[in-house]
Amino acid sequence: MKGLVAVIGVLIVLLFVGGPDSQDRRLYQAFWDLGHVPLFALLTFVACRLPVFARLPVPGLLVVCTLLTLVAGFAIEWAQPLMGRSFEYADVLSDLLGSYIGLSVYLAMKPSLTLAGRSGLYVL
Repeated sequence: MKGLVAVIGVLIVLLFVGGPDSQDRRLYQAFWDLGHVPLFALLTFVACRLPVFARLPVPGLLVVCTLLTLVAGFAIEWAQPLMGRSFEYADVLSDLLGSYIGLSVYLAMKPSLTLAGRSGLYVL
């Protein structure tokens, strides 16, 4: 768990520091923008393991993850122009994608999930 927290810390710093310049290749820029996905996947996975969230039913967990991700995603995007970066709605969508991936992994690893619930995850 400590390793995951360290990786999360590094990814959070990378949201605001560094990154490609406008002269860099588009592939490098696109790859850099994908950093939101693993960050929010890890954040969601770790948060779901906290007792306050672990007790929630799956629909409630989905709603809470969505709301918290939107709040955090928009807060990050509003702060980025202060660091010389730009606000991008695509990054908020990447945040949501990462959050849903992290939630899916958490639920897939949850031993109390029923067979029907596990089957629903595979459909996603």
